[in-house]
Amino acid sequence: MRRGKIVLLVLAAACAVCGAIGLAACKTPLLPLFEPEDLRVEEEVLRWEKVKGATGYRVTVDGETTETTETEFDLYWYFEPRTYRFEVTAIGDGEKYSDSETVSCKYEPRVTVGSTGLEYTLLKDGSGYAVGKGFANLTGTVVIPEFYNGLPVKEIAEYGFFDPVWTGPNGCSVNRQTTGLYLPKTLERISCFVNLVELKSVTVPRSVQFIASDAFMGCTSLAEVKILGEAVGGQQGWLDQTAWYENQKDGPLIVDGKILYGYKGTAPEDGVLDGLPETITSAHMYDYDDFTEIVFPKGIEWIGQMSCDSLSELSLPEGVRYFGGFYSRASMLKKLVLPKGLQYIECIRYADLLEELILPEGLLSVLIGNCASLKRIVIPKGLQKISAFSLDPDEPWEVFFMGNAEESDLVGMNPGTRVQFDWYNYSETRPEEEGNFWHYVDGEIVKW
Repeated sequence: MRRGKIVLLVLAAACAVCGAIGLAACKTPLLPLFEPEDLRVEEEVLRWEKVKGATGYRVTVDGETTETTETEFDLYWYFEPRTYRFEVTAIGDGEKYSDSETVSCKYEPRVTVGSTGLEYTLLKDGSGYAVGKGFANLTGTVVIPEFYNGLPVKEIAEYGFFDPVWTGPNGCSVNRQTTGLYLPKTLERISCFVNLVELKSVTVPRSVQFIASDAFMGCTSLAEVKILGEAVGGQQGWLDQTAWYENQKDGPLIVDGKILYGYKGTAPEDGVLDGLPETITSAHMYDYDDFTEIVFPKGIEWIGQMSCDSLSELSLPEGVRYFGGFYSRASMLKKLVLPKGLQYIECIRYADLLEELILPEGLLSVLIGNCASLKRIVIPKGLQKISAFSLDPDEPWEVFFMGNAEESDLVGMNPGTRVQFDWYNYSETRPEEEGNFWHYVDGEIVKW
């Protein structure tokens, strides 16, 4: 009986081996994909024709490989004065098709590296440099380098590429020499490339966090703006007097599908700004006085300072991390709803009808002032900086803190705060010690 079991096991193993061999013999071999055709460079973009059956494409240069599902590859970062060799392979699915043969293409960038003569200023925190034009030759395509003295170039200096001669269309001289501009991957802040009248396109690197109001104003030929990053902060006017602005139709102005730049033309009769693309991550909110309602898309993260004199209510969606607040007019605003996770509010002022302000959990910094009716503020634990001033400092504010007495000592009240206030600490149950305390009853603030 034991011997029979052994024989059966041997036969089973033999059958399994024979079956595997049979399946392998019957399996259809993979078909190689056709190689990408018409590999070419058009305006600093490598392009090729779509390959039928390909799941993607593999692009290799200088030993680095990138996979993409697109039939183009941006050459923005390949600007050194030398010859590059790009190799492109169509990727098979591994079931029906195998990878194609590799095709190659040479590329020589037509740029002028403008690092010689530029002026660098060390930032106050010592982490990097701001750059200005100095005595550099700005003819042709100017390339700002990524590093100087071993540190990253983080900012375009304020007025760094500004010429104060009063000959231009907006009070500045005109630069007709610069035809292209390459900004480094280390850049965090852009300002003052005003009046580069021959500049036709610009790419904003992923690292950029903020664009100042004078960044590209007056670049009259600038028609294409590409934003590589997501939530990019900015001030009003940085694309005014450009071909991009002139080419826009009336309605919301959207930069590269990501930034709500402004509104062109007359506001709709109902006064509602709605239907914005869900891809918008930033809003530069200058002068929206004619709108009675603004509905932001859910994915927005950065909202700049607003001028909105007709709004009575404003609700910011979840996900907003920065809110510029109101820099001049919000005289009709009665209700402001701020989401959890909001980290910074630049300033809330001139909201004369606002009586109560509830600051959300997660907020780190806020400035409040010039709100004639505001008398009650709820502030969260963890607030690092709060500055407050009032047109009438003799009228006390009531501050309801969402933590206990020990936690209230950690709140960073700006020494320059010019307002009187009565402070209340939160207590879920009636406290035994003396002092000012509060709690919620059915969602309403009640003092103990």
